[in-house]
Amino acid sequence: GRIIRNQLHETAKSFAAFHDVPELNHHLMEGLKNPDTNKKILTFLFINSNLYSPRIAKRFAITADAYRRFLKYNGADARLKTIFTGLNAKNIWQLQKTGKAARNLILKCDFPSDLKKQILDNYFILEKQYGKNCDVAVRSSATAEDLAGASFAGEQETYLNVRGADKFLIAVKKCVASLFTDRAIAYREEKGFDHLEIALSVGVQKMVRSDLASSG
Repeated sequence: GRIIRNQLHETAKSFAAFHDVPELNHHLMEGLKNPDTNKKILTFLFINSNLYSPRIAKRFAITADAYRRFLKYNGADARLKTIFTGLNAKNIWQLQKTGKAARNLILKCDFPSDLKKQILDNYFILEKQYGKNCDVAVRSSATAEDLAGASFAGEQETYLNVRGADKFLIAVKKCVASLFTDRAIAYREEKGFDHLEIALSVGVQKMVRSDLASSG
């Protein structure tokens, strides 16, 4: 779908953009998998503007570029490199120790103020349509998923029925930390991926009632 710039968030670096999805194209076919996760913007919001498009709950993505910005702001990229130095993933004790250290590091990091504002502004857009403290699904989407020789689907975490801005930010951070689950680390080691070259996007979508909606 074409990109419509979000004038509210427009800056010199164009940190946020709306995506107009006028028909059932690859963006919708991917569901909550986040397209264009390497875009040089920090967040974008998917919208369905066509009268004949499927009724899909509004959603937005926090991009892989935002993930990298988050790490760099906190100096976590360099610290993660130290944590992973000398890792032997076949040693279960060492794998668990390394994974725990990496996740704890991420959970202690802070969002840069501009990134935090953009993330929350998009959540507030959902609140405006669906009500205060609307419930959302917060899902991980790594840049190395669904490759020809490797499938990382299910390696990272998903959080459902998240309500309120504060809990939402915590869920986003937990998704980022889940890039370093023990199983994800072990799988990357097995497939020969550099842990610091992989990035993560976070997909956020309004929860729907399972008794009123279906998949497939």
